[in-house]
Amino acid sequence: MVILLLIIVIMAGPLSVVAQQCPLTVVPVSDAQVKTLRDSRMQLAVDLLRSVVSQDPTQNVFLSPYSIFSAFQLLFFATSGRSEEIIRKFLHIRNNLTKNDVVGIYALEREQNERNRNTTNKYELDSASKIYVQQDMSVRDCVKDI
Repeated sequence: MVILLLIIVIMAGPLSVVAQQCPLTVVPVSDAQVKTLRDSRMQLAVDLLRSVVSQDPTQNVFLSPYSIFSAFQLLFFATSGRSEEIIRKFLHIRNNLTKNDVVGIYALEREQNERNRNTTNKYELDSASKIYVQQDMSVRDCVKDI
């Protein structure tokens, strides 16, 4: 599984080109679309756990499928063509969800997390994801703003 992750990252080389028009837009999403992406996250979690446990079933396993999905989701936003297809498949994002739908769900979840941060809950969960891009590669501004 680790090798697969590395291959995906390497194949994501052709990130978005600045000169092209930005194809990403935050669009309104339905509850059904949110559920579809939630199901994708769950499928990735099951796949990751199966893969890691199969390496040595006697060992304890600690991993964060949420963090892995989040990081690759950002990469999904920045890729196109064959790289986008590979990451879509890895993340189990169904074809009935457009990239803009996934961006809309991402924006909705960030907004909900921000609202929850302003409540007086006793517990707080923060997640930070970041992609580092080679200095001589260009990324569209709209992708940077996500």
